[in-house]
Amino acid sequence: MKKIVGFITAVCLACLTVAGPARGAEEEPRIKGKPLSTWIKQLTGSNRGLQVRAARAIGEAPKEAQPKIVPALINVLGSERENDRFVAAQALGEYGPVARAAVPALLPLLKGTQFERNRAAASKALGQILKDAEPSEEVEKVAKDLIGAFSDQYEDVRRDSVIACGMIGPAAKACIPHLKDRLGDKQPVRNAAAWACGRMGALANGYVDRLISIMHGDSRLQRDQNFMCAVPDTLGILGPVHENVVPNIVDKLEKIHAGTGFFVQEPWELMRIYGLHCISALERIGPKAKSSVPYLNRLLTSPKRMRDLQQTTYVMKAVAAMGPGAAETASALKSLREEKNRPRNTSDEAWKAFKDAAAAALAAVGKNGGKAEEEKK
Repeated sequence: MKKIVGFITAVCLACLTVAGPARGAEEEPRIKGKPLSTWIKQLTGSNRGLQVRAARAIGEAPKEAQPKIVPALINVLGSERENDRFVAAQALGEYGPVARAAVPALLPLLKGTQFERNRAAASKALGQILKDAEPSEEVEKVAKDLIGAFSDQYEDVRRDSVIACGMIGPAAKACIPHLKDRLGDKQPVRNAAAWACGRMGALANGYVDRLISIMHGDSRLQRDQNFMCAVPDTLGILGPVHENVVPNIVDKLEKIHAGTGFFVQEPWELMRIYGLHCISALERIGPKAKSSVPYLNRLLTSPKRMRDLQQTTYVMKAVAAMGPGAAETASALKSLREEKNRPRNTSDEAWKAFKDAAAAALAAVGKNGGKAEEEKK
């Protein structure tokens, strides 16, 4: 009898082994080999280093696991500890639209006695989650609460709430009148507001003159390159709202190339990048930027045109976008297309981009590919 009972027990144990863990354990997401519960415990622990590591791991969780993780992170948003809420908000932001259920739990973090970094993290997460969202009552509510954070005493909260509205886009158009004050704020907030204007598109056309004033008034460059060139980028997006937009972009370019666009102490490479964004703005405007052609042609015929191959490539792309209105550049483009003296340390990729841009621009400025310009001579 004992042998029979022992046999049955062994069979049952074997069946349990084959069946594996209980259903609940199977459904718990695993991140980097560990169950979610382990990471959540680490996320809400007192060891700051382990907490940061857990937040990073959760933020990088596989896409298919994220919907199951969101509820656990929403619970952490209600923690009594400020640090817990901060890292949970960051992780939820990384998930984007998948974490939309967390929106109601994130909104309270914008107010009250929260640490300022919690308000900033919640703002950023709301923007990431609702990026390019369609208009709805929920989005209107979020935009209203974010606008309330525009006047926060802390710069990073003002900046991130402005960026969040920009990420949401036109569905957060209620923020547009409130961007006026932020365009007069400290540079990081002001440039974020300029970027948000670009995200609003034509709805923000009323700020073009203010943006032009900012562009010419800037003597220092923001070190955060994500928003350093927000003003020329937005001018390119909004386009020639009036006839002075293009001439002002060209004027800024001329000052940069003359070395007077910013304080001389500013790093040249940053000033150069700003100039490239001005050229890209002209490219975006396209045929309506043809008044810039004489200056762009001067850049294409300058003795320095081969020293900065990237800038010359940008100029040729801008010229191509202007089409036949840039016909006077045909001779310079033909010369650049036939250029054989490749600058030292130029990568194959950069050289190909240069050659392709020359050929494309030459084809775009006229059906004869520059031959008509040569015949005039």
